[in-house]
Amino acid sequence: MAYAASQLQPSHAMSVKCLSMNGIVEFKLSGRSGELVYSRDGKSVRVYVEISGSEEFDFLVDFDQVDSWSSGEPISPEELKEIKCELISWASNTGTKCQW
Repeated sequence: MAYAASQLQPSHAMSVKCLSMNGIVEFKLSGRSGELVYSRDGKSVRVYVEISGSEEFDFLVDFDQVDSWSSGEPISPEELKEIKCELISWASNTGTKCQW
């Protein structure tokens, strides 16, 4: 599911939810930015994304601030690696080009 810039106008809000290998990935976009929400085992984490201005990528994904689950529980380095792998898998399966 690649997104052309013309399909993603700032006035449009979009939410797409799909199953990943071990959890659920929900993509929420409003304007030029949004978030990927990864949920599993009753926990979730939100990752900031914005529309890329480049033809090379659909979205820029920012993992710099991802350090805890929404409950405040710290995310271990191993969990962070798993979350990133799940989101990369989601992007690959949907044809979404992301700069990680």
